[in-house]
Amino acid sequence: MRLLFIVVSGHQVASGNATDSPYPQGTIKLQQPHFLKLGLDLTSFYPATINAKFECFDLKLIHWHYEFKGIKWVDNYPCEDFRFAKCIIHSKSYSKSDSKTESYPAYIYQPVIATKIGHFQDKNVLEIISVKINELEYGDQYILEIENGFIETN
Repeated sequence: MRLLFIVVSGHQVASGNATDSPYPQGTIKLQQPHFLKLGLDLTSFYPATINAKFECFDLKLIHWHYEFKGIKWVDNYPCEDFRFAKCIIHSKSYSKSDSKTESYPAYIYQPVIATKIGHFQDKNVLEIISVKINELEYGDQYILEIENGFIETN
């Protein structure tokens, strides 16, 4: 399944770039060691999320490759549950003579809403962790490729 998305601004808490963030390192860097202990190595991925907005009203991750429950990643807050689904981000960069598509390994990163502390996303936005994409900017269009049946859209 391939879905077109636009990169939009998020809360910038995952990266630690938010001026009011209680996590100057970012939430992803704080969470990575917990995921690694449970078998998901994200150390080669950029410690932030891409906020991917899709052209639908609502989309849901209905299957995933990893699910971690009761993760106590910071002392001041209750445990959270997380789900991850393997995916690929495809970008198209065009030159005068030809076009080429670049692909980046990634995971949909989904803190489960029932246990999430705050910083909620719109219903048509998914957070994605990927390797660093240097040319990525807000407003850019990319394609998310994921196994059929993993995402439901409305």
